[in-house]
Amino acid sequence: QFICQLCKIAVPLYFLMSGYFLYNKKKLTSSTYKQILIKRVKSLIVPYLLWNLASLILNILGGNILFHSKDIGDILILFIKQTPSLGPINHPLWYLRDLFIFVLISPICYIIGKSVFKHVLFLVLILLWLIGLGDTITYDGFGGLLFFYSGILLNINDIDIYRKIKVLANRIHLYIAAYMICSILLVLYRDDLSGIYLKLCTLVGIWLFVSLLERHKNRLIKSHSWNLSQNSFFLYCMHGIFTGSVSGILTKIAIIVQHPLIFILLQVIIISGAIVVLCLFSKLVKNITPTAYSILSGGR
Repeated sequence: QFICQLCKIAVPLYFLMSGYFLYNKKKLTSSTYKQILIKRVKSLIVPYLLWNLASLILNILGGNILFHSKDIGDILILFIKQTPSLGPINHPLWYLRDLFIFVLISPICYIIGKSVFKHVLFLVLILLWLIGLGDTITYDGFGGLLFFYSGILLNINDIDIYRKIKVLANRIHLYIAAYMICSILLVLYRDDLSGIYLKLCTLVGIWLFVSLLERHKNRLIKSHSWNLSQNSFFLYCMHGIFTGSVSGILTKIAIIVQHPLIFILLQVIIISGAIVVLCLFSKLVKNITPTAYSILSGGR
């Protein structure tokens, strides 16, 4: 449960960073907002549409498409959401969809963030997120908006986030203990308060992550993970296409293989193999068609 919840801090952290670097000390003007929208269309919407189109084509060719109607409306809706999921046909890209929506309404966040009501909105969003209101409307309820707004709030109010991170790094042992306690509570009270404990895990997990990053940043920068991160957006978009195939293979193996340890070993091998294939394919596309790679990566 500890490892499982540790993986779930990624998206909230991305929303936080996206909000923090959106205006990046710039004043809100019509010109600034227009420039931001143009950049985000290139970096979010273009790859969002292309990768979902690729997923749609592969699903149709593979006979896995979930609808039989030839109505163009049924096809277009898959680019936004599919039932019962709240994500598009390339499921992980729900983050790009929601982020662009937040960018559209970012002037509202900016104006409130500069007003006397900035903390009121922050507390309201925390409350809505903790009680789970909106979970059936967007994939992450109000969580995405909460962390996006928090990022904007930190930036436009000139809060030195780097100094804050250094302070957090000095309390890392406290965060590790708190995170493990939240994970244990999540297991013990799964039916009653699991939603709240999960979100507490997310909050503490973010503090833990940035603390670890600060303490080991020099070592990380020199490691191979730094080079791999340069291709992270392409890998993120592409892994949604591979996930279905890998899940299908694992499901069939689970039926055939009865021994749990052997199944776990095969699971590790298959998933590791899929990651290697993704990385090699990413490098291949980048070397052969750098222009196409740039477009699919949103200009990154």
